[in-house]
Amino acid sequence: MTVKLLFCLFVIIHGASARPDSTGRPFLPIVLSDTKQFFNDAGNFFSSPLHFSDNDWFAAGAIIGGTASLFLIDDEMRTVMKHNQTPFLDDLSDITRIYGESYFGVGLSAGIYSVGLFSKNTELRNTGLMVFESLAFSAAITHSLKIIIGRSRPYTENGNAAFSPFKFQEEHWSLPSGHATSAFAISSVLAGRFNNTYASIALYSLATLTAFSRVYSDVHWISDAALGSAIGYVTGNAVLQLHNKNKTESSFHFQPVLNGVRVDFRF
Repeated sequence: MTVKLLFCLFVIIHGASARPDSTGRPFLPIVLSDTKQFFNDAGNFFSSPLHFSDNDWFAAGAIIGGTASLFLIDDEMRTVMKHNQTPFLDDLSDITRIYGESYFGVGLSAGIYSVGLFSKNTELRNTGLMVFESLAFSAAITHSLKIIIGRSRPYTENGNAAFSPFKFQEEHWSLPSGHATSAFAISSVLAGRFNNTYASIALYSLATLTAFSRVYSDVHWISDAALGSAIGYVTGNAVLQLHNKNKTESSFHFQPVLNGVRVDFRF
């Protein structure tokens, strides 16, 4: 899994020479402009429910209903996980958990953004900004829900229907899963930017394994992981739409060739 992560990072960084920013602007005005865009996108994102269509509300209802239905199998899934602990799954859980850590997401977005900034690559810089926006917006939703809902984590042995709203303690921050949110927030943006079937499969598989690791480690219920995954996925795709609005469509593409990997952008 670590090899796959490094490969994805290599592809992203190697693509830095694909489309240089020929404006010649100094770094500071570019960063200030991107900061302004971040806050504009945040305003548009968090005000979007005011403009939801019937389909949007249906999708939101489906996510809520799906999460509620998973409450019925929370205990069963926890039992299955506890009875199927193996050294291999222990290692896999430890590795994939990293993909959902906040420091990993922030570091990844900062790395992509910095490479794009210093190489004067507009599309790469925008990708770093999108990843950061997806992480920040989804984290705001997830952590707000954690505090408001106050669901007890599995290891507390209070059951999956124990809620203590507005308690600022980790053991009451089970729903939704923050790691699952972050993992899908990253993967959905990168999958949209790569626009490649194999890359999408790898990215979403990694995000799914991250969500799995939280249930396997007994720190989340399966319903926590599902809701966190949905929040990350929806947020990532919303960020992609915000950036693609009134802009020329662009994306990363890569494919293996005889002497290595070819990376390019399509506009």
